Amino acid sequence: MKDKSIRSKITAILSMMVAFLLATIIPVKLTAATVFANGGAGSGGSGGGGVTGDNPGYTIWYDQWGADGEPLQGWNEASMNDMQARIESTLGKTMATSGWAGTTAYLDIYQKAAREALADAMARSATGRARIVGVSSIYYDGGSSLQTAYDSKSNVLRLAGTRSGTATELPDNTGWSTLYNNGSGATGTNWRDWLEQYGVNKAPDTNLTMIVWAVAEGEPVPPNIQLKLKKTNALPTLTQGNNCYAQDLSGAVYEVHRMADLSDAPILTLTTDADGNATAPNEIPFDGTQPYLYVKEVTAPRGFALDPTTHVVSPYDRSTWVVNSTDTPLNDPLRITLNKISADSNVVENPASLEGAEFTIKYYAGQFTMDTLPTTPTRTWVIKTVKSPSENKYIATLSNTFKVSGDEFYLDGGAPTLPLGTITVEETKAPAGYTLQNKILSAGGQEVANGIALFNITENDQHIAAVVGGNEYTVVEGVLRGGLEIQKKDAATNENVGVAVFEIINKNNFDVVARDADGNVLGTAEAGQALNYAITTDASGYWKSSDNFLPVGEYELVEVAAPAGYYLNTNPKPFEIKDNRATVSLEFADEKIVIDVAKTDGKGNNIAGAKMTLIDKVTGSEIVTFTSTKEKTDISKYVEGGKTYILREDEAPFGFNKFDDIEFTVTGTRQSKQIISAVDQRKVFYVSAIKVDAMDNSKKLKGAELTLFKADGTVAVDKDGKPCVG
Repeated sequence: MKDKSIRSKITAILSMMVAFLLATIIPVKLTAATVFANGGAGSGGSGGGGVTGDNPGYTIWYDQWGADGEPLQGWNEASMNDMQARIESTLGKTMATSGWAGTTAYLDIYQKAAREALADAMARSATGRARIVGVSSIYYDGGSSLQTAYDSKSNVLRLAGTRSGTATELPDNTGWSTLYNNGSGATGTNWRDWLEQYGVNKAPDTNLTMIVWAVAEGEPVPPNIQLKLKKTNALPTLTQGNNCYAQDLSGAVYEVHRMADLSDAPILTLTTDADGNATAPNEIPFDGTQPYLYVKEVTAPRGFALDPTTHVVSPYDRSTWVVNSTDTPLNDPLRITLNKISADSNVVENPASLEGAEFTIKYYAGQFTMDTLPTTPTRTWVIKTVKSPSENKYIATLSNTFKVSGDEFYLDGGAPTLPLGTITVEETKAPAGYTLQNKILSAGGQEVANGIALFNITENDQHIAAVVGGNEYTVVEGVLRGGLEIQKKDAATNENVGVAVFEIINKNNFDVVARDADGNVLGTAEAGQALNYAITTDASGYWKSSDNFLPVGEYELVEVAAPAGYYLNTNPKPFEIKDNRATVSLEFADEKIVIDVAKTDGKGNNIAGAKMTLIDKVTGSEIVTFTSTKEKTDISKYVEGGKTYILREDEAPFGFNKFDDIEFTVTGTRQSKQIISAVDQRKVFYVSAIKVDAMDNSKKLKGAELTLFKADGTVAVDKDGKPCVG
């Protein structure tokens, strides 16, 4: 009993909602002519309230009239049968004549709904005749939330409103296929199969709602249409007094069609007068097959865009018989995009410093050249550049965000715009770090004389207002630049010292370009990166650039190769170029390397004559070969501080053994001299002598004293340093 009460309430609510919607949207043709028949479990009772947006069922609308003025679907039950045939033909399925698992058959539910709808409509007809014009079938799962079949009704009303004159259906919802399988093997692949095979219900908690629309004979037939047209100017402030635009609304041409896609020949042409009005000379008769009219503008007044709307005139709604058409004056939202380039090339520099550049834009109502430009502009604005949030650019546009001063903007829909006419663009204030060069280039790169760019805003081939040459400009700025000079010094004596190599680190948040005096590019550096240009001092440690070397900004000087005999200075030296054409002077001091090789014997005595070679451990290359003397050998000029080397003895002095390779790292300074000790051990020789008779070598002679001499004539000594005499 409780379920029956709920179903009755749902049915009543649905009936009232659909009747209200139909009476509101199509008040003449479909007046309170809707009833419901709801399929319940085995009884055909209610249950159609809970359709979801995913399960809209299907909807068909059909209502055409023949030349004899009779509906093509016929009257009364003939229209019911005709609509059934149209549904089955459209879907390619026949309505099930028996239910599945004890449920009510689909055909029974349709006929119950149709007969109730016809009975309701026939009761209002003086002739007792009515016709079916629409059917909607909605699958309802009792577990779904109540949405009162609104989705399906919306689709019916949409189709009824267009009155296309053909049967129409909604697409399949293939997601339903899983709902049909109750585990018994009976499965429908889509709602077409369900319609044919399973009837209304597959289980007690699922239902089918049929909604059928019927109208009665004798309900008023729409009268002939008395068509009028009223045109207005959407932006009169843009066009007033501007000879680029027609100063009245005459000459707009509209075509009237019966086909929604405008593919048919127009049945009527309307042309507006000076006030924008036009009236059809005769009433347009109602056509039951193509009842709606479609009005489209094909020619707009000079300087105006065509009205993009296709206006629909309904025979059922007199409020549509006056077509209100609005034309918008062609206009162009000017946007200036600034790319920084140097004054003598197209290399982009320092885009991050473009904020604050100011441009004066003057607008003239009319098409002019530089020679014919009026003395006084119609309006003037000053705008400034700010950083683009999405691009590595600085931009200035016609809006209050960028506006510094000037007149009120022309507005289109609240957005600043420019009417057809002429504009001039001139940079009147350079951003910090730049000088005015009075150069503005269009998108095509053509420079405009005297620093003033003139552009005409005209109607292009697509009937759109556009700035000739494009809306994007490149502004040429003169970058403030300065120079650098470097002097290399000895840290202790302050004397100038030889050749050193440096690199420059760009500490700015923008890219920089290094140039010579003639503006030629020497190197570039991204923000935070090293300049790809090495600086090498001369033999006296001096280097100087031109005063056009680097843009104003902050940098670091880093030594990458020290002069021979000096330690690399690893402390970067920051510097800043502040003023245009100013040169920054830097001194860079290095500590001298002090390192000697001491060639000694095992007792620490210096020995000469050892031939040795200095080798770079990393590369294996031989740097220098030298011969020792009685003094230490200074190798400072051959080494670099902190690097590791190998000292190899090629030839030892007479009487000495060669030492093994010596590996060492350079650390010596004036304060702490580094000495590489290369020790040779003496060779030991054993000498025996026998005194014999000259006449008889086999006869040894005793008592003779012998002395051993070296090659230089000095007396040799033994291992204990005693003279070899005995």
